[in-house]
Amino acid sequence: MVMLVSQVHAADAPYDWSDEQGAESAKRIIVKCLDAFEDSKERDSCVFKPIEICRTQFDNGSENQFAINQCTGYSGAAWSSMVDDVYARLVQSGKASSDIAKSQSMWSAWNEYDCHAISDYIGTRALMDYGDCKTRHAAGRVFDLLELIPH
Repeated sequence: MVMLVSQVHAADAPYDWSDEQGAESAKRIIVKCLDAFEDSKERDSCVFKPIEICRTQFDNGSENQFAINQCTGYSGAAWSSMVDDVYARLVQSGKASSDIAKSQSMWSAWNEYDCHAISDYIGTRALMDYGDCKTRHAAGRVFDLLELIPH
């Protein structure tokens, strides 16, 4: 099992959903969830966990469109940070293929363009769609990279 938490333990709810801490709270939720599962299929339940928890806590659980947009944004930022963390661990392991840097660069460009294309419209849900896209893409990349890290 690949543990993602080093010396920092994910705190129990309630989390801090302020602008300064929202993405960090989402990341703690992700790490705690991923650490609970050895099987990659079970990890799928972690993808939207930060959004689910945030929506019940942000703005006292109002679940209005602003709150949903904020929660998906925090989740997208947290998963993107996880991609960076897991990629760095893969490179540090010395077991990364010589093409991993190019692959990561190409994935990053695709991720950015695809999520912009999906959310390139005027409307109150555009930010939600962007955050949701970032969440889905980055979570998938984290899972792919985790499979490459030697156990």
